[in-house]
Amino acid sequence: MENHHVARTSPPIQSTLAATICSGTTYMFDGTELSATGVYTKSFKIAAGCDSLATLTLTVTPPIQSSLAATICSGAKYMFDDTELSAAGVYTKLFKTAAGCDSVAQLTLNVTQLNTLVEQEGSHLRAVENKVDYQWFDCQRQMVLEGENDKIFSMLRIRRFARTIISELDGVHTCVYVAKELY
Repeated sequence: MENHHVARTSPPIQSTLAATICSGTTYMFDGTELSATGVYTKSFKIAAGCDSLATLTLTVTPPIQSSLAATICSGAKYMFDDTELSAAGVYTKLFKTAAGCDSVAQLTLNVTQLNTLVEQEGSHLRAVENKVDYQWFDCQRQMVLEGENDKIFSMLRIRRFARTIISELDGVHTCVYVAKELY
């Protein structure tokens, strides 16, 4: 009688892994530091002598960068995260995403100087600033003069007034009060 031995081969044991890391960090995969998005494969011998195949799909999340611009009127404030700003400039803040990765926000803040000059032409007052909305105000009675929102205001019985310039820049209303007495 002959002895026959049949060798059986088993397919390799396969495992699939997925990982996400932040840009600038590394992931250890079988002693190798990985830092680029890609699919990585390693083969191993397990204790029983069989092959094992591990496949890693690594995703590297780039930093999130956002830029925004805002315009305010001179004297107004702009909140950028927890910082109150009033000067023109470029401001940068570093945040962390929910995954713990870096996020950079850059703000370009512009400051517009409004011309608050009011000129008198007889019994009429003319505001000099253009491209803004106006609201005239009675200082004696401390009330808005309804319907008086043109550049030119006719002084009748009101001797002290102020006018409010409402400049709508990127959705921000800024008011400037100017008081003047006419005799």
